[in-house]
Amino acid sequence: MSALPIVLRAVTKDDINALALVMGQAIAARDKASWSPLANVVFMRIIWDELMQLDTWSQLALVNGQVAGFVLGSAKLDQQGQTTDTEKLEFLMIAPQYWGKGIGSLLLNWAKEGHHARGVRYIELLVQENNQRACALYERHGFTRIAQLQMEREALVKYQLTL
Repeated sequence: MSALPIVLRAVTKDDINALALVMGQAIAARDKASWSPLANVVFMRIIWDELMQLDTWSQLALVNGQVAGFVLGSAKLDQQGQTTDTEKLEFLMIAPQYWGKGIGSLLLNWAKEGHHARGVRYIELLVQENNQRACALYERHGFTRIAQLQMEREALVKYQLTL
């Protein structure tokens, strides 16, 4: 864990641009690709759509007033649209300059503690199979691989954590 001055707070609509920037930079660094500011518009829309869903939860990490990372998820609904005892972690994104500083662990711990207190039994997520950094983080936090999926051109791993 780092001695960085990290502050956690809820995500607001005013954070969308900063979250999209973190998402774009993290994906570009992970994929060793160049980052395009145009992609920011797409990421902003994805994040906004997720935040507008019912039963969404989120938290961001600030370091010296700058968004260093965020976690965003939602309730998993059954076929009748009712919430279940499972939550979906949709995004855990950390700006590349903060990788390895404990921010991902801090945000995951926030999610686990909050969900356990609310009576949630499981947290599920999908991650690209080749994202070794993320897979290692989830496994360190007790997530178990429960399935492998092939979606279009990418192999995904489904993880589940029992709280």
